[in-house]
Parts: sequence; structure tokens; C-alpha cells
Amino acid sequence: MEEFELDIVARTCANRHLRQAARVVTRAYDRVLAPTGLKSTQFSLLAATTRMGPRSITELADILGLERSTLSRNLKLMEKEGLIRVSPEGYKRSRRVEVTPEGRKRLEQALPYWKRAQGDVVRKLGSERFLELRDLLAELGGVVSPP
Repeated sequence: MEEFELDIVARTCANRHLRQAARVVTRAYDRVLAPTGLKSTQFSLLAATTRMGPRSITELADILGLERSTLSRNLKLMEKEGLIRVSPEGYKRSRRVEVTPEGRKRLEQALPYWKRAQGDVVRKLGSERFLELRDLLAELGGVVSPP
């Protein structure tokens, strides 16, 4: 293995750069959301579930592009905090996720903090570059906007 090849990997690996950027952005949102007691992942789950209404865990995982096991771990913590309710749906033993009144309240309280974090990112990149990045990432991930 040549040092030159490893240098190319370090400078050009899409996976490395995307994951590094994701960690930096996640930390920035988490820092801004800290006063609300929500992590950015929890905020996103609350926002998506509130917007879409009750969904099965599998459906929610598919829509959000998450592994079902990762989503289930996050949901357990949020259920323990009273932010969501996970109940049996009956059909094929699937379980339905819905936001509780407490979850809606926390989401509402967190929204101004999220707007601040979002604004920080948009300002750093500029509106046009931000929209371009958002669209490129959606295309790369094959992301379809949730219903």
C-alpha cells in the first residue's frame, strides 16, 4: 500500500467527508437544542411524526432512512420521557408511534432553538449553496420528502 494512495483516500473519500460533516452539524444542532433537553435526532423524530401522524415503526424507519433497530432504541428513550407513545397496531404485530401532548409541547418549545441552528448553517453556507447542498444530499441518499 502506497502512501500516495492513502493520501488520495483521505482527501477524496465521500464517506469520510459526509460523515465528518454530519458529526459537526449534529453537534452544532445538539448544542443549540441543549436547553430544551432534546437531541437533534429526537427533535427530527418528533417533527416528522407530528407532521405525518401516527406511523408504524417500520414505516417511520423507511421514511427517515434509519435502521429499524436504531429507531427503536431512540424511541424507547423518548417513550420513557413521555414524548411519544408506542402502541400495538394489531396488524402483523406492528407497533404504532405517535407523539404525546408532552412531546408536542417540547417540540413547540424547541422550534425557536432549531430555527437558530438552521439559520447558523444557512448563514455559514449562504442560502443558495445551502439549498444546493440540501438537494444534492437528497439526491445522493435517494431521499423522497415524507408525505
